[in-house]
Amino acid sequence: MHTLVIGSGFSSLAAACYLAQSGHRVMVLEKNSDIGGRARQYKRDGFCFDIGPTFYWMPDVFEPLRLIKEHGFRLIVVTNQSAVARGYATFTQLIETQSFISDRFEAEGCGFDAVYVAPTHPEGHVWPFDRSSTWRKPSPGMIQQAIADFAVDVHEAALVGDSVRDLEAGRACGVRCLIGFGDGDFGHGDMELQTSNWTDIARILTAKEW
Repeated sequence: MHTLVIGSGFSSLAAACYLAQSGHRVMVLEKNSDIGGRARQYKRDGFCFDIGPTFYWMPDVFEPLRLIKEHGFRLIVVTNQSAVARGYATFTQLIETQSFISDRFEAEGCGFDAVYVAPTHPEGHVWPFDRSSTWRKPSPGMIQQAIADFAVDVHEAALVGDSVRDLEAGRACGVRCLIGFGDGDFGHGDMELQTSNWTDIARILTAKEW
């Protein structure tokens, strides 16, 4: 089957890839000389932000997360969001954004059991978020709160993180299974796995003898 995709933004390219993987012969039409749509980067205060579509999904994450939930795991999000302290977004905008994301995951059958957010930063300038916090990773406060709220047995828990600070926070709480997501340098050799594929993560967690 021949399929025509108009535009080469993130969502169009993702759709083209999945269609091609399903056996379609895909042609992508783009009026500009470069692909990627409005994607660009904004750099400030040592941070690099991807600018472009407000959201682009990773469709291959939903099925592995559904499998993980089917095996009895809870999905709990612990996230640093210093954009609030730095004035890039309001706390209300943060809540609205997270609600939008949570609704999509719920609709896909892999909803989050809880979301914990650390909107503070000691170098921020928006009160009352311009401060240090025991919740901000690598401090373990958010994870400790989740452990208390859900009576989590850390010997039967896993933490997936894409930065050293994520794994440090999990390590400080005694979480047994640490998984590095991405190809970065996580600095320690005690990880269960390092991968950029959620299917690998689901395979490890569902096959592991806890």
